[in-house]
Amino acid sequence: IHKWWDMESYSTKCSVKSRSKADQRAEDVLKKTTKFNGTRYEVGLLWAEDDAHVPNNFPSAMSQFTALERRLQKNSSLADKYTDSIQTDIDKGYIRKVDNEELNATRELRQWYLPHHPVVNPHKPEKVRRVCNAASKHAGKSLNDALVAGPDLLQSLIGVLFRFREKPIAISADIEAI
Repeated sequence: IHKWWDMESYSTKCSVKSRSKADQRAEDVLKKTTKFNGTRYEVGLLWAEDDAHVPNNFPSAMSQFTALERRLQKNSSLADKYTDSIQTDIDKGYIRKVDNEELNATRELRQWYLPHHPVVNPHKPEKVRRVCNAASKHAGKSLNDALVAGPDLLQSLIGVLFRFREKPIAISADIEAI
């Protein structure tokens, strides 16, 4: 009986309130920059410091883009799937083309061009994922170096398992996109 009560009271003994300074900063940035634009939520980047500097990596990103174009020219099937993935994101409003006027207006702000490339899972060859490479270095720095990861907001596994016992039916789902 003693072991059973120990197991039953385990979740009340767990405390998840301790946060690092980086997690607290990230949470503050999220609270300050999250806004609803009428259609969806927009969230600011989690800069490690308010004045974090990243060099303009346009030459490096352009070089990587040129290599990507050469790769796609050699594989038309991959190119078609990659183009479709980009078009899907444009149609859903996830990405958009920035015009020169808007780009010039941000010249004095931080600029970082995010290189991307296709990834194909051998078990799902018909599906192509576009992966953005924030770890790409330019002048010894990457976008990841200037950002904090943010707090882990996932529920603990032990808490999830305990909540499965609260009701007679449990449901699990994987949400991909709207």
